[in-house]
Amino acid sequence: MSTTKNEDAETLYRLMTKGKKEIENLLGGESMAVVRIEGGQPRTARRRLGDMLSKLKGIVRVCDPYYGVRTLDSLDHVPKACALRFLTSKTSESAQKIQGAIRDFVKERPNAEFRIATVPSDLHDRYVLTGDSLLILGHGLKDIGGKESFMIRLERSLAPDLLHELTQTFDARWQSASAL
Repeated sequence: MSTTKNEDAETLYRLMTKGKKEIENLLGGESMAVVRIEGGQPRTARRRLGDMLSKLKGIVRVCDPYYGVRTLDSLDHVPKACALRFLTSKTSESAQKIQGAIRDFVKERPNAEFRIATVPSDLHDRYVLTGDSLLILGHGLKDIGGKESFMIRLERSLAPDLLHELTQTFDARWQSASAL
C-alpha cells in the first residue's frame, strides 16, 4: 500500500499493483470504495460526499436519524432525475425553519419525499441505498466532516443479499412513516 497527499493535504491510500490485483479477484474490481473523512474539514467532506451522491441513479433511499437544513445542502447533489426518499427521526432545528426549507426543496425537486419514522429508535445507522449500490456513512449528512468518519460504497455485485434485505427494511419503515 502506498500513501500520498493531495492539494487539500488529505492522505490518500492506494494499493500497490500486486495487492490491487489480488484484492480485485476477491472483490470484483471497483465494487468497493472507502473514503476517509478527516475531522474538522466539513467543506472537504461535503465536496467528497457530493461527488459520491452526484453519481447515483434511480430511486435513492436515504436513512439518517438526524436532519436539518444542512442535510438539504448535501441532498442537492443527488441528480434531480432520481426519486429521493429521505427517512429520518429527529432535528434540533425549529419546526418553522426546517419545514420552510423542506417545502422549498420539494418545490424544486418534486420527486423528493421526506418522512419521519414511526419508531425513531429503529434508526441508527446512516446510509444511502440505490438499486445498484449502498453508501454507508459514518456521520450524518448535516454534520459530515465535523468528526473523523468513513464513507464506504458497496456495489450490488459485492453484497446483493444485503442490498435486497436493506431495501425491504427501508421500504417497510417508509410505508409506516409519516410525512414530514
